[in-house]
Amino acid sequence: MLKEIGEETHEQLEFIPAQIKALRHIRKKYACPYCKQHMKTASKPKQAIDKSIAGPGLLAHIAVQKYCDGSPLYRQIEIFKRIGIELDRSSLANWMMRCGELIQSLINRIHEILLEQCVLHMDETPVQVLNEPGRKAQSKSY
Repeated sequence: MLKEIGEETHEQLEFIPAQIKALRHIRKKYACPYCKQHMKTASKPKQAIDKSIAGPGLLAHIAVQKYCDGSPLYRQIEIFKRIGIELDRSSLANWMMRCGELIQSLINRIHEILLEQCVLHMDETPVQVLNEPGRKAQSKSY
């Protein structure tokens, strides 16, 4: 009979692909059974972007991919296609503009804080901006 004297552990990283789920919000409707005139519908959950199919998690994912990971929208469209989701680039672009509007007050506050500093350290890596007003596409932008 052997006696346990310890254990050895082995860890392994595993990648679990992203999931996209359709969340269905069901809003009940009520009516007065007697007068048949008074009706009431449950209120709709608050959405980041009204009348949009994009939930906050999807919007955050697209923004992180675009602005942190440098993945352009056309490339994200192809990634979504591989997992069976058909989205068009104009929708994603509109969502990103709307997200920018939603966080504009935060952007303004960060700008104010930056202007109060004596010294700023910045990443001055040049990037190409294709449609920058008054500049050629080959110009260096920062």
